[in-house]
Amino acid sequence: QFMEHGIDFGRFDYRVDGSRIRAEQRVTPENGLVLFTGRLSREKGVARLVEAMPLLLARQPGAKLLIVGDGPERHALESQALALGVGHAINFVGVVPYAEIPQYRAACDVLVLPSISEGTPVSVYESFAMKRPVVATAVGGMRDVIRSGVNGRILEGKIPEEIAEIVSDLLERPSERLRLAAAAFEDVHTRSWSRVAA
Repeated sequence: QFMEHGIDFGRFDYRVDGSRIRAEQRVTPENGLVLFTGRLSREKGVARLVEAMPLLLARQPGAKLLIVGDGPERHALESQALALGVGHAINFVGVVPYAEIPQYRAACDVLVLPSISEGTPVSVYESFAMKRPVVATAVGGMRDVIRSGVNGRILEGKIPEEIAEIVSDLLERPSERLRLAAAAFEDVHTRSWSRVAA
């Protein structure tokens, strides 16, 4: 059952053009762009996503990760990326104006939320509205929103390894990304603020 979050479909429109972001990140159609948005704090589990990057790059050498947001873990995460030798493939964007978030969602191929603890992030609904597949841990309300293999993917095993495996599979199979995204959009398209308010 969906939580009572509303989506501004005028802002989070799947027709938004993300090509500027992809060009800035030098991501070609053959490569993949993975996105995380949120506060860089321990409970968000971003360290597990950074840890997955060497494994993902072994499968998808051209993949890039965009981390949008800031917080107390940023310096540690940047150091971790350098220590793992994946600094070249991770861009810590920092905080961006909310008005620009749809462009980042449009640019990405997959949103990953590796949270250790979580409610139900609005970013899931926003990505659903923009027809982008979501990969997330089974915490908080995620299972109420994401039906694994139907409208997204739930992480349940060894997180870094599973992130690499699932994201690599999605980057290799555009048709699978489209299938998940279409189901996700079907689930969320009734979540306009006017309907939620009513």
